Amino acid sequence: MEIANEFFTVSRVCELTGLEPERLDAVEATFSDYLNIRRTPAGNRLFTARDVDHLQEIRRLVDDEGLSLDQAKDSLFPPEPAPPSPTDTQPIWQQGGATAESGVDGPDMPLDTLAEHQVPPLPVEPTVDLLLEAAEGLVQENLRLREAVDNLGERFTELEKRVGGGFLRRLFGGR
Repeated sequence: MEIANEFFTVSRVCELTGLEPERLDAVEATFSDYLNIRRTPAGNRLFTARDVDHLQEIRRLVDDEGLSLDQAKDSLFPPEPAPPSPTDTQPIWQQGGATAESGVDGPDMPLDTLAEHQVPPLPVEPTVDLLLEAAEGLVQENLRLREAVDNLGERFTELEKRVGGGFLRRLFGGR
């Protein structure tokens, strides 16, 4: 599933993956370190397209291949290798150094290799979009309510004219 910057609700994820909500909870608990599940301000879970891909693969491994959740986890996300040596933790541009042949101030490696080590841009938080959408909805509801109150005021004024003065006093028990 290749849909960028789209988020899916629990019901939509269950529909796409074939997982029941309770089973989704169990999968989420086992794979919480690998899924990028976000929460709305109200606490509702939002899944990325990548999460849906992982969940579909997890369901396939468990249902079709008979693996347990832990076995599926090891299959999809093998355990981490041993910690890197100190030179491996240096930034890519500090590894190796310039050579007399390269004539540049940096490692002697192809540019596409350097590009692989660049940090990808972070996705926009869904919370901002959800807040803007909610604010727009509140503005629209406020306008609708204001129009309804204005209409009610006009109708009440017309009723006051028809029935005669003092309608409010009689309505609310005044004399």
